[in-house]
Amino acid sequence: MRNAQVIGVSPVEADQPCHLVELTICDPDREFNVDDLTQVDENVEKGLWQAAYDERYLDPQSLDPLPQRPDPGGIIFDPA
Repeated sequence: MRNAQVIGVSPVEADQPCHLVELTICDPDREFNVDDLTQVDENVEKGLWQAAYDERYLDPQSLDPLPQRPDPGGIIFDPA
């Protein structure tokens, strides 16, 4: 992954402190996997860290939501 930019952080009503974090991932490569975005918790093993939930993917030109998650083998955007 070449570049990630935080575009928003909003509090969410929940039992524990919780925030919605909005990111723009620019030029993702085949190694990018949204499941790798985690919240480190040194009190539990890595497999139990909080991870992205209800992620949304947008068309890179129009920013319209895509109807489904892109191919997990890699996200390839046509620059044309």
